[in-house]
Amino acid sequence: MVLSAYFDESGTHNESKTVTVAGYLSTESLWSAFDPEWRRILSCFDLTKFHMTDFVARKADFRGGWEDEAKRRALLGPLLATINKHVIGSVGVSMLRTDYDAAFDTKADVRSGGPYGLGATWVLLQLARIMGFTQTQGAIKYVFEDAPRRKAAVQKAYDRVKVNPGLLNALRVKSLSFEPKAHYVPLQAADVLAYEVRRRTAFQWGIDPSPRDFTTEKLAIPPRTWTYLDSNILRLVARNFSGERRLVELPPPFRIQSLDGVPITITEFQDRWRWFSRFMGGTEPPRKRIA
Repeated sequence: MVLSAYFDESGTHNESKTVTVAGYLSTESLWSAFDPEWRRILSCFDLTKFHMTDFVARKADFRGGWEDEAKRRALLGPLLATINKHVIGSVGVSMLRTDYDAAFDTKADVRSGGPYGLGATWVLLQLARIMGFTQTQGAIKYVFEDAPRRKAAVQKAYDRVKVNPGLLNALRVKSLSFEPKAHYVPLQAADVLAYEVRRRTAFQWGIDPSPRDFTTEKLAIPPRTWTYLDSNILRLVARNFSGERRLVELPPPFRIQSLDGVPITITEFQDRWRWFSRFMGGTEPPRKRIA
């Protein structure tokens, strides 16, 4: 079975306080059925593409005539329903930009590809959890938006994976490609997810006071693993990207926070960290309890 995973980001502009990378996994046949259904819904509103930031801000295609909340839900509701109908599961990772900047020196920042490069690497590892949840088998085509700066960050990570056959097999990589979001509608679905996962992070940390609405709750229906990397985790990861090989003792609390209410066990973290270790040539995970 051939699978495809589509990823997008939210908050990578310099003014954003949080950075998120998120995406959906599904089969080629399901994505093929998703494409015309998504386009049909948009065409009912004389739209050819959907961008969540523009929709929320009521700009670009959603400027003028989109103040009516009933109309907005009449569009967004069916879009969310068709996402849930056609995907196997979703992954997402968020971090505060201040935590990243405090943890990553210049060398680590360059090697990781910045917050986006780090987030892209982490969601690839998260896919293994979704595959386990759903008992899905098959090679994965990884697809990211074709944006020059972000493309370079992802390509750098992928080039490291390619030279490690064991890691390439563990991530079930069939191919990596970069496509325009306007023409590849699964990337538009990933855009919706990335926006909402970032919004959930901002809400939980008091950065965005607005409450979660039905959008996030609908997106949380399929199997998912949405994770927040706190300052302690980022410091540990940064040491690997800096080339430090010694074990790191971190002050409590040492934990990975889940944004979806699904606990992340110490065994899962150690497994993920071993993949990072193989990826960067770094250290084994510290033997500490994750609360």
